[in-house]
Order: sequence, then structure tokens, then C-alpha cells
Amino acid sequence: MARRTRPEYETESDRAEQRAVARVLRVVWPVQCELYPKFSTADYKFVQNGQITAIGEHKRRHVNHDTYPDLIISRAKVRRLLIMAYERQINALLIAHYNDELRWVQLKNEHLSHSRIAGRVDRGDAFDIEKCVVVLNKEFKRIKVPPRLAHTVWPEKTPEE
Repeated sequence: MARRTRPEYETESDRAEQRAVARVLRVVWPVQCELYPKFSTADYKFVQNGQITAIGEHKRRHVNHDTYPDLIISRAKVRRLLIMAYERQINALLIAHYNDELRWVQLKNEHLSHSRIAGRVDRGDAFDIEKCVVVLNKEFKRIKVPPRLAHTVWPEKTPEE
């Protein structure tokens, strides 16, 4: 019997948004921000002086940053990111891409203890409901996106906004 695989949900549009955020991060942080290949544990690697100093996961939320009191993300995903960071002795970051802001938080082992069963139901995929880490909004720091770059992460905005 053939092994069933999960559907592939990451689209080219998702990757384009990740590339747009990487362009902004290269400007606002003193690092090179590069994308890992599709299906990697992390979305981003942050490089300084030729060394990877952090990895990052991009989460797009099609709401404003204050719509919900927290952000949920797969606990298994956070665990894999933390293991990867630990093995390389670097930081693991979560980059939240909202309709109105970019925000970031450094993931820590303590995040694993703040979890609940959650997920999305719009795709009809039972595997989308799982144990998720809950990261409170107050833990995130805002990334100040220069006005001249806002249209790269929010295409509906004009450069003048």
C-alpha cells in the first residue's frame, strides 16, 4: 500500500512574502537575511561576518497584530527550530507578518510549556489541529519598517503611505 503524504500548502506567493520580509530585515538589522530552501526546518538564516547567527520562522497572519492576544504556532515546529538552534549554538526567531506590522520574538524552551490544542479548520486537514505553542503579543517586538519599503511587505500600500 502506498504511503499517503500530506498536501503541500506553501505556495509561491508565500515564498514571495518571505523574500519581501527578508529584503526589509536586511535593511533594518545588521545581518544578511537569506531564505532556506523550501521544506527546510527554518525559513530564514541570519548571517553576520560569514557565520549563521540565528534562524527564523516566518508566520503570515492576515489580521492586524492586535486582533488576537497571541499567536499560535505548531509546537512540533517550535521544537524543531529550537533543536536546530541548539545544535548550532544560535538563536531561533519567530517573525510574525501581520497586515499592519512586522514583529519578532526570540523562541526559547520556555515557550514549549505554553501550549494548547489548536489550529486551522479552513483546509479540512485533520493534521492542522495539533498541540500549538502560544506566544503572547506582549512578548513580540515591533520591526520598524522604513516607509520606502512598506510596499514590499504590504503590496496594497503605496510607497507614500
